[in-house]
Amino acid sequence: MQNWYEISDGKEVIRKKGELKPIQVVMKIRQGRKVSTLISGFEPFLVLNAEEMAEDLRRTCAGATSVSPIPGKSAGMEVMVQGKQSQAVMEYLTGKGIPKKWIETHDLSGKK
Repeated sequence: MQNWYEISDGKEVIRKKGELKPIQVVMKIRQGRKVSTLISGFEPFLVLNAEEMAEDLRRTCAGATSVSPIPGKSAGMEVMVQGKQSQAVMEYLTGKGIPKKWIETHDLSGKK
């Protein structure tokens, strides 16, 4: 038997094959000592649009954001937020109706 999942946006239900992967929120060091927060894997959740999410997080976090394709993959987008913003991103995603169990956070920036 094959795995499948279904996502509902309130109006329509979409069923897809495979396993639903959680949204990845990763904090990484970029360009020396600058920390940025990268969000990826949000496409299956229909309530999120990359451009809209970047604009909302730019206002919420008062920092720069950008949207780019995920390096090394043909499909998928990645939103980058300036600074360690995992808490703000978690609040934003849960506010959009995504349960916490579908959001994974990783801190790869090291301890300071």
